[in-house]
Amino acid sequence: MASVLNHELNKLGINSSILNLMKGGLREDPFTHPLLTMAAGVDEYAVKTPGVLTQLSHLRSRQSRVVINEIADFDIVHLHWIEGFLKTDDLGKILARGQRIVWTMHDMRPFTAACHHAGSCIGFTKDCSNCPQARPQFRKSIELNLSNKVNTIGQASNKISFVSPSQWLAQLAEKSTLVNGSPLSVIANPINSIYFEPIDRQKARQKLQVDQQSLVLTIVAKNLDDPNKQVQEMIEQFERFATISDIRAHLFLVGDGGGTLRTNSMVRKLGNLSPASLRDVYSATNLILSGSLVESFGLTLAEAGALGVPSLTSMG
Repeated sequence: MASVLNHELNKLGINSSILNLMKGGLREDPFTHPLLTMAAGVDEYAVKTPGVLTQLSHLRSRQSRVVINEIADFDIVHLHWIEGFLKTDDLGKILARGQRIVWTMHDMRPFTAACHHAGSCIGFTKDCSNCPQARPQFRKSIELNLSNKVNTIGQASNKISFVSPSQWLAQLAEKSTLVNGSPLSVIANPINSIYFEPIDRQKARQKLQVDQQSLVLTIVAKNLDDPNKQVQEMIEQFERFATISDIRAHLFLVGDGGGTLRTNSMVRKLGNLSPASLRDVYSATNLILSGSLVESFGLTLAEAGALGVPSLTSMG
């Protein structure tokens, strides 16, 4: 999303640039920022309650990798994923020197004390005390995380605007103590224009060596190993369907990871694809599967929808 916006702003003659401190995630490149990796590991194995699937960023959010003087000359700072790169104190310094902040939320983390998806918990509407996703000994510290953030941002609510890619996430944010009262807009994730240029399904299937009569299902995830995406569970359901059905079917898996996933002649892992190659996969597909437990309106569904491909999703 950031790269699309940056490109369009530059086309309009507006001075815009991206400060990107990591090409992928910590799983793909854990040694780029070793202290950040250690903090994330402590969050995962010491802070988080055992058995919780969703991610928790407590110690990781106290890390800072951005030298804020590098962005001192810009009028607007547009934030996306900041856990481990900008601390709350950094946000306060940016606001104090008169810069405006636009914060695009991709999950619930911007307005919670530590969790990325709160599930049935509504603690973020109050103070995040007694966080069920954290072990008891860390709950007071987590509560202070949110209090510090509310105090810092609340003092400059006229200088910070929030953006949500979906009505669902915006409605949750409006209930939070952090966002409540600040400007909040719903702007869908921008879709690469290549996904509005469909190609013939027959040609797409020829590229993928799939016959025209087969039913083709596709799963797309940034990280196929993320338990929240339920990729293994969907593979198992697909195999049951293929066993009892007379229909020839194929399941494509697109994304990073997936080394431990079970594949066979019907289940094929394609890896991380370029937009053009992903368009071919979409065009060859009958149905996109999304079993994510914690999802806003994901870009995958929007891209596939632009090509007229329907999706089957979980209600969470």
